[in-house]
Amino acid sequence: MPPQQSAERLYHLLPLLYRQRDAAVGQPLRALLAVLESELGRLESDIAAAYDDWFIETCNQWVVPYLADLVGISDLSDLATPQFGQRRRVANQVAYQRRKGRLPMVAHIARDVTAWPAFAVETGRQIAQTLPLRRPLTAANRLFAARSAQAALVNTPFDTQARAADIGGMGRENGRSPGSLATLGTVALYLWRLNSYPVRRAQAGVQQRITRGRQTRHFSFDPLGRDTPLFVAPEAIDDLDAPLLPRHFPQPITRALLTTDLSQGESAASELVGPRRSLAIWLHGRYLRPGELLCGELNGQNSAAWLELLAHLKKTAVVDPENGRLLLADLQPREQVMVSYAYGGGDIGSRPRRMALSAAPHLIQVSRAASAQADPSLLPSLAAALARWEEICAANSAGATATIRLLDSAIYDEPELIISLPDNARLTLETSSEERPLLRCPRLSVRYPAMMKLALARDEEHFFEQALTLRGLFLDGSLEVGERGRSPLTLQVDQCTLTGAVIVTGAGHEGANHPANVEVVRSVVGAIRLQEGNGRLILRDSIVDPGPDDDVSPVQTDETSATTIERSTIVGDAELPQLQTLADSLILGRLNAPAAAAVQYSYFLAPAAPPADWRHCVTGVGERPLFISRQAADPGYLQLAAACPAAIAAGASDGGEMGATNRWRNHHRQQNLLRLRDDYLPLGYELAVVHIT
Repeated sequence: MPPQQSAERLYHLLPLLYRQRDAAVGQPLRALLAVLESELGRLESDIAAAYDDWFIETCNQWVVPYLADLVGISDLSDLATPQFGQRRRVANQVAYQRRKGRLPMVAHIARDVTAWPAFAVETGRQIAQTLPLRRPLTAANRLFAARSAQAALVNTPFDTQARAADIGGMGRENGRSPGSLATLGTVALYLWRLNSYPVRRAQAGVQQRITRGRQTRHFSFDPLGRDTPLFVAPEAIDDLDAPLLPRHFPQPITRALLTTDLSQGESAASELVGPRRSLAIWLHGRYLRPGELLCGELNGQNSAAWLELLAHLKKTAVVDPENGRLLLADLQPREQVMVSYAYGGGDIGSRPRRMALSAAPHLIQVSRAASAQADPSLLPSLAAALARWEEICAANSAGATATIRLLDSAIYDEPELIISLPDNARLTLETSSEERPLLRCPRLSVRYPAMMKLALARDEEHFFEQALTLRGLFLDGSLEVGERGRSPLTLQVDQCTLTGAVIVTGAGHEGANHPANVEVVRSVVGAIRLQEGNGRLILRDSIVDPGPDDDVSPVQTDETSATTIERSTIVGDAELPQLQTLADSLILGRLNAPAAAAVQYSYFLAPAAPPADWRHCVTGVGERPLFISRQAADPGYLQLAAACPAAIAAGASDGGEMGATNRWRNHHRQQNLLRLRDDYLPLGYELAVVHIT
């Protein structure tokens, strides 16, 4: 069928005689059938959608409660906001009912309704027992086996050692450790709330106390040299009948667990060490086998003792998984030590995640191994990439668009870099998918060269704009826009981590009056400072933390900078003379904002008399947020603790947490679990929820 006939099916069904007569009088019949054709399209779309609504996997969101009612579910939580596990719960409801009361079903439904990895244990089976001699001994009534492989799992969810009974019982308390004594009639449900992010073939960092020398033996898995615990990179569960092991869950690697894994020697395959597993080390491109590694505590004061032990045992390296440190037997160049590891955290800031890469006419690729590969399309440094960008701008005076992409997880030590951003130019700096490079640059500056040949009239300048986007970048330094050009600038920081500040200052070229608009989304930055008549500031799902040594307000804007802050955490004071919206956020300091601002569902230290129209806010008089950690390198960085007041933990506009962790929906997931725990437990048992992370 020709394309025009498919667009006008009804009209082309008419006999040719009627179409000819209709054309002779101006085609009124064709216009009428075109209206009917649009209604026919809507009817066909509704029929197709109705077929999709028969299935829980493809139905519209509003159909979920109706399908849930058909399988006997009447307690679904509010669907006005995205919830976890609603479709999975409805889809698996029949299987749940057939298997309710079984212990594996408790963990299965917990994974479905929370999207957290879960593991259930009947704690009564761990109580030491005295049995008749004719009955075979089981794992629950043996004495403690200190030399067994299971000894490494003590005080973990996978602990099977016998223990004395806990008369008080675990009850329904949250936050109890896995080492709590066992009790009868209790099912312990262990949950892992943090994600594990694997980093493959990354350049190892150097411990922060090592400041000089090109060679060293004191390395760190973290590229900044910080102490951060290593996590298990979870393996997929292929066989549902196979037992669940520590390697299937995103949990921290303890020294005992790694020591037991390394002690198996070459006779058994390592479950944690390997190029595609949780931990791997390369020296000058040579992979270190598990038999060449030792596990122990590296505290910076026992290096001499470990070096003697390495020489005696003829080993190559000592790994401390709980601090994320690495000690080598011999001095090594900083660039020749590569590691694969996994670290824990939430989905804020620079992460090795799958990303939708940008499409641009010009793609500039950067790789630390470019010189070794002799590939002319790869550049070895960001400085060389910016020089290539300037060539593209010179060849496209009407406006250039390009993307600079970092392809590996190397450490790029760069001097102070300058990004040329002429009028109507658009540049994106991004990382490749599942990579996490570190750009160590004290200051990344933006300048506006006068590259346009034609003088623009004032009413023509709005046709041109500049855009700079940072996506997925880990920048150890600050981003500074020193002046504004002759066209508006849009600066976007998306899923990035900046240890320094985002600073926009300067008046720019003569006669330039266009503002710079800044948008920070799902990022961690040290500070944000907009001065001298800049445009709007949008801060969403982000953290602004200047660190413990900075006493300056982390967020400062000018009187002309309209500011919107949503679902963010600011560690310190906020000076916002033109605040328009503050919602679902945490400000761990004082808020200086006009009374007319729309402030709601947030926490801050209020002035002496806060305005009456600041609704549903916690002013810090009696209730303050409690965090698991305030250290940026810790997995629980600025995550609300279990003891946090309910006015903050459930005080956001959607009933969730205030602050940057609002999108994680931790409170909603927990509520979904509590609604179901009594329906699927074995008869007479109580549930004890324990958060491992």
